[in-house]
Amino acid sequence: MHNESRRSSLKLIGAATAAVAAPAIAQGQQTIRVAIGASHPLNNIFIGMMKEVFQAEVDKRLAGTRFKIEWREAYGGTLYKFQETLSAVRDNIVDIGWVGSIFEPTAMPLHNVTYFSPFATDNLPLVISIMDGLHEKLPALRQTWENNNLVYLGGSGVETYHLWTTQPVTSLASLKGRKFSTPGAVATFLQGTGAVAVNSPIPAFYTDIKSGVTDGAVSFSTAILGTRVYEVAPYFTRVGIGAQYVGGLAANRSAFGKLPPEVQSVIRDCGKLYAAAVGRVSTERSDASLERMTQAGMKVSALSAEERQKWIDTMPNVAAQWVKANPKVPAQDVLKAWMDALRAAGEKPARAWDKL
Repeated sequence: MHNESRRSSLKLIGAATAAVAAPAIAQGQQTIRVAIGASHPLNNIFIGMMKEVFQAEVDKRLAGTRFKIEWREAYGGTLYKFQETLSAVRDNIVDIGWVGSIFEPTAMPLHNVTYFSPFATDNLPLVISIMDGLHEKLPALRQTWENNNLVYLGGSGVETYHLWTTQPVTSLASLKGRKFSTPGAVATFLQGTGAVAVNSPIPAFYTDIKSGVTDGAVSFSTAILGTRVYEVAPYFTRVGIGAQYVGGLAANRSAFGKLPPEVQSVIRDCGKLYAAAVGRVSTERSDASLERMTQAGMKVSALSAEERQKWIDTMPNVAAQWVKANPKVPAQDVLKAWMDALRAAGEKPARAWDKL
């Protein structure tokens, strides 16, 4: 969708392109209009926490102040689609939005480091914590947001990846020739397996599989439950490809700069609460999602340790490919810092991706 039609859509829901409006006095408080949105629906945890935690906490913290925010919500792709999460916030289609680095390999290459170091850890809260910490240590990560007219507020991620298929997966060899729905960088996980990656966003998985475009999905349990993909791909194979960083919550830098300093501070603090909530809630709901799907008839199996190791060993060095493909940014430094932080936290990545 072009900017012009986006702005027309925005007017239809009654919000201006620059939605941070001049404060209006209401019951002793200044009301500030803020447009917030996302390409995905609220049943995705990294989107749901924007409303349940971020917005709720901002409202709570401002309750005793001179300021109040009037939220203009545009969730579920009502203003823009998954390919436009970066441009929508950068161009002030919304003031605050979820930005998917997973969909931005050119504009945000460094933020996809976890997708090029699979089988590293299943600990999602740790993944988000490390990546947010690296933003403080590595200027190149912060600058990616700043160069795109964005203020980074807090990271998001998804729990570890497994397989959902229309037919059972009994070995690594049984993946050969099968087509999998894989958004963006998820295709990396299938390199060397003989499987075919089909670029597709999570909301399209169900239709892709039902219509025969793909034979299954490489995904995580909360997404599969939320989209009912287990109904059309009922064979679940536990693999543990790893929890992943997918992007984060960001504000349009120009709009953010117009906010009172007190409000800016609250928004920054609540961005950190958002990041922590995504990791915590995703982990809590992951096992519960698998249990619910199993009760609904999902057939459960696990790839053996031997076959899983074959998968890991058969993959080309995707991290080295990623570093080579991004010579203009410090990809090797980010990869090393990421892997070092994992090891320092007591994790044992199944492959030393940083040893190029």
